[in-house]
Amino acid sequence: MGEESSQIIRSTRGRALSFEALRGRAVVVFYESRDHVEDNLHLKESCGLLSESPSMRGRLEVLGIADVRGLGFVEPVVRAAVGRVAQRYGAELWLDFHGVLARAPYRFGGRGSTVAVVDATGCVVFRGDGPLDADGLERFFGALGAALDTRAAGELARRLAARA
Repeated sequence: MGEESSQIIRSTRGRALSFEALRGRAVVVFYESRDHVEDNLHLKESCGLLSESPSMRGRLEVLGIADVRGLGFVEPVVRAAVGRVAQRYGAELWLDFHGVLARAPYRFGGRGSTVAVVDATGCVVFRGDGPLDADGLERFFGALGAALDTRAAGELARRLAARA
């Protein structure tokens, strides 16, 4: 597999994505193994709602990425299983079969799940592994606010607080 193709992940809908294609937008990443899909659930839902708002179109991407390397099943079986999870949540999920995002420069996947904010230049400005506690959420909102603007991060924080 060539260097360029090894940097691409595919979605449950068959679409291909390279992080290079997301330059110019803030990106929130939820990178999880199968045992951690419930980690940060309210934050995932709130970020998804925010990304769908008209003011965020073209400015914010939210990616749910399944760390599916080494599961021991053939890719079509894994793709179908993750596809069922995606349908349950009404989302498009991305599949990392080869650990593309577990390697430098991202190194996602610590403690089974990672939440990250990648700014418009492609730099990781926040990374939290596992379920985020209050301090982690505060740092997440600060990083997202810097990557977007404080008004958008404040809107997300209010939505999340309303769900708690």
